[in-house]
Amino acid sequence: MAKNDKKSEAKKSPEVDTDLPEGFVPLGRGKVTGWFIREEGNTVRGFLKDSFTVKSKDRKYPDKKVYVIEISGGETNVMNAEGEPEIISEGTVGVDETGYLKKLGDLEKGREVFLKCKGKDGTDRDSPWIFAVGVVPF
Repeated sequence: MAKNDKKSEAKKSPEVDTDLPEGFVPLGRGKVTGWFIREEGNTVRGFLKDSFTVKSKDRKYPDKKVYVIEISGGETNVMNAEGEPEIISEGTVGVDETGYLKKLGDLEKGREVFLKCKGKDGTDRDSPWIFAVGVVPF
């Protein structure tokens, strides 16, 4: 029941900057609808919109790159802004870069991609996640 309530809530209107002429929207870091959940079988199909770097709060851990994908089809399991799991079929998804996903950084914005989490390569906590990554050719 809670999931249906969230869908029925009115969406927030875009931020308005009174210094911009009518018809313009502010540029800046956009928010994602949800964060891709790494779990076996989870997929996202969409257009690579952008990427940004999140600075680490702890010097022991490196900064991480995040890719923003606008969903073009299917459903994706995400963690929403409230920290709750949710299934979405529209909006943008933030995907943290890992070894298998580094090649996304070589693509031009606007390319259609498909990612599927295939599970972990091993049973250790630090075992890497394996992804199938595809792109629509030109």
